[in-house]
Order: sequence, then C-alpha cells, then structure tokens
Amino acid sequence: MIAILIFIKSLQHKFLDGLLKAKEKYPTLFILGVVSGNLLFFKNPLLLIIFFPFLKRKLIKSAIFILTGTVVGFTSMLLIDSSYNFNSTGLERYEKISGIVMEVTNNEYAAEAVITYKLGINILVELPTYPVINNWDKITLYGRYKEIINRSDFDYISYLKSRGINRYFKAEQIVELEKTPFSFISNIKERLFGIFKKYLYPPNSDLINGILLGKDSAMNKNMLEIFKNSGISHIISVSGFNFSLIFSLLNSVFIFTNRRINLIFSLSSCTFYFFLVGVHNLPALRAMLMLSVFSVALFFGRKISKLDIFSVVVFLFLILFPYALINVSFLLSIGATISIAAFTSSNEIQSNLWDSLKSIIVTTSAINVFTLPLTYKVFGEFSVLGILTNIVVLPLLPFITVASLISILADFIGFDLVNNIIFFWINLLVKLVIKVAEIVSDLEFSKSKSIVILIIIIFISLLVLALNRNEAKKNLIKFKTS
Repeated sequence: MIAILIFIKSLQHKFLDGLLKAKEKYPTLFILGVVSGNLLFFKNPLLLIIFFPFLKRKLIKSAIFILTGTVVGFTSMLLIDSSYNFNSTGLERYEKISGIVMEVTNNEYAAEAVITYKLGINILVELPTYPVINNWDKITLYGRYKEIINRSDFDYISYLKSRGINRYFKAEQIVELEKTPFSFISNIKERLFGIFKKYLYPPNSDLINGILLGKDSAMNKNMLEIFKNSGISHIISVSGFNFSLIFSLLNSVFIFTNRRINLIFSLSSCTFYFFLVGVHNLPALRAMLMLSVFSVALFFGRKISKLDIFSVVVFLFLILFPYALINVSFLLSIGATISIAAFTSSNEIQSNLWDSLKSIIVTTSAINVFTLPLTYKVFGEFSVLGILTNIVVLPLLPFITVASLISILADFIGFDLVNNIIFFWINLLVKLVIKVAEIVSDLEFSKSKSIVILIIIIFISLLVLALNRNEAKKNLIKFKTS
C-alpha cells in the first residue's frame, strides 16, 4: 500500500523524476521489480532497460529491492497463468454457470459471448443458438467446459489469455436470461445503431458504427480488407482519438462552468461512453485510463506530460492485465501512443490548412515508426500508402464524429428534419472516406511484404520528424526573441 501511495505521489513531479526524488523510494522499486518479473515471464528481458534510471543511486540496495520484486512478479505470473485452465481436469463435466455478459459476437458458425463468471474470471461461451442477448445482461447456462486447441500456426490460447479470458464453455441450454441495472446501457447502444441504420445504408451505416462505437463486426470482410490495405483500419476501432475528441468537445461546450465541475462532467460522460463501447475493449480501457490520469492531474492543478501519463497507464496495465503484452490490438494502440507522445508536440498551433495537414503528416510519420514493424511482424505485410490516405481521411473524422453526436441528440429530441439535413452531409463524407480507401486499396503497390520498403518508409518518417523538430525549435527561438 505504501508503494502505491508513493507511486501516486510521484505524479506531483515529472513521473520518472518524482519516483527518484521520493524519500522512501524502495517500495516503489519493489513494484518496478514486480513489473520486470512480469516482463521476464514473456521472455523479453530487453524491456528491462526502462528500469536503468532507478539504479543510479544506492545501486546495491536498489538492485536488491528490484530483484526481490522481480522474483515476486515472476512467481505471481506463474500463479496467474495457472488460472487459465483451458485444459483442466474438469473438462466435459456438465454443470450450470451464471455470469454477466461483457461482449457478444455472432459469426458464421455460432454465437459467442464473454461473460464474467467471478471476479477475475472471464469465460468465452459458445451459445447454442443466436439468442437476443446484450451486454450487461445476467445469463445462466447449462453445458460443459471444452478443451481449447491452437488453430494451425495461430496461438489461440495466448490470444484468449491476452483478452483476459480464462476458460471456454460450450452451452447447450440457456437456463435463464435477465436484465441488470446496467442493461439500459446496451439498450442505448442498440438505439444508436438503429439511428444510423435509419438514415444510412450499409456500408455507410456500418462505418459510422465502427468510427463512433467501435463495432466493426457488422462490416463485411472485403471492406475490412480495403481499410487495412489503405492504412486506415484504425478509424473503425475506439481509441484515444474518440475519447480526446469527446472530452475536448464537452470542455468547450461547458467552458462557462467552474473548471473542476467541467472536468468532472466531461470525465463522467467519457466514462459512460467507455461503458457504452465495452469494458472488455483493451485499447478503449487504455484510452480511458490515460484520460482519467490526465483529468485527475488537471483537477488538482498539476501539469503532467503525455509520456508521464503513458508511463502511469502502462505500469497499471502490466500489473493488472499482464497478458495485454501479447494482445496485438493493444500493442498497436500502445505503439501509436508512444509515437505520438515521443515525437509530436501538443503545443503546436494550427492556424491554417497547411498547419493542420502538416500535423497529420507528422503524427502519421510518428505512428509509422513503432506500428509498421509490429504490423509487419504479425501480418507479414504493411500498408505503403497509409500516410497519404490518412492525410485525406483524418481531417474528415472530427466533422463526421461531431455531426453524428449532434444527430443522436436531434433524434432523441425528435428533430427528424434536422437529422435529414445532417445525414445528407454525413453520407457525403462517409462516401468520400470509403471511395478514397477503395482507390488506394486497388493500387498494386498499396501494400507490401518487402523489408527494404519498410525500412525506407521508416527512414522517411524519421526524416520528417527530424525536420519538424528543427522547425519547431526555430519557431520557439523566434517567439522568445520577438
């Protein structure tokens, strides 16, 4: 508990400096050792370089605390791993289980749901039919636990672990299905899906649902492939962009209120949005945690950098969700966040169209540095023209998102005429996004498997970042001298 208090107290300073300046830093070093033990469990000792700054002073004592924490962390990972009993002795035994539905997926073979059975135990359930169930419903099932087998070269067991799923259950009968106090959240989400389907036809309505609510399951495989080839598949998943946009919008609307009240209202609204898109979504959880840390620091009048926020959230994730380290979508999300925090500046003023386009080029170049190598390693290919597609598409997303939010409000009030006008423009913008993606995807060189081309793109991205950094320094000098 002392370590956690010191960990939080360090936010009063810059995160890393704060940990070093803490009077009782050894409990904190123990926590860092626990995290290092988690990392060692995944056989990635190179990541331990992040702990080097903590060994500058009192080397021997610091090393002892970190080593002790490492042993504890590694041992705890062994215990956690044993809880993922996909192939335990209880297989094929019929029993009744009950839990809260966290996620529902319909595929061509069966309907599946992730339910929270007990605290810390999530079960992937294959449902007997295609029942009408929603997130936050309480469901009671009769069936048996089944063995999970890795599918060819795909490590399916590790994938399930990375999503926090402990067991696999094949249900033969739905005994009972009942609503919970949180079921209204799912009803609101379904109504939002209905609003977009009411005014738009697929795939336009599916794309809006993906951009705003992260529901890409409704999009056909061909459209998903087109977005992947054109380098903009990230727009159909909920990320930090969605949360920061909604947070900024609410801050602007309620700017006349007290600063702290404004923060509480904005963060509460974003928390509801997080429950709406799904608490089982790791990138959304990462974005929500980052926004929460930022809001708490701002609430108490503390300035905290993007890298500091990122450090706090990553440490929390490694302690609470260690298997997130092998989740591809989470790693891509983290890689993009590191890139943006490390290579871009939030203080740049965008006064004209060129500044906005330059910001997109710099941001996309930064993201390329970390995400393209990971994409290449996992999928064996990458998008060559992603930066050009993003230049066209990204400026449209704020307009699409804000217009969609206004349309939701208009539909709840009953202003159908207003919605007809709004969706006329939304339809045009969405069609433009899809058309750009299709044009880029149809080009023969839109994607590549060449490591040489990958290196060239990363080199160009680093060159763009270096030129932008030099220009930013020159502008800062001019500002100081003027």
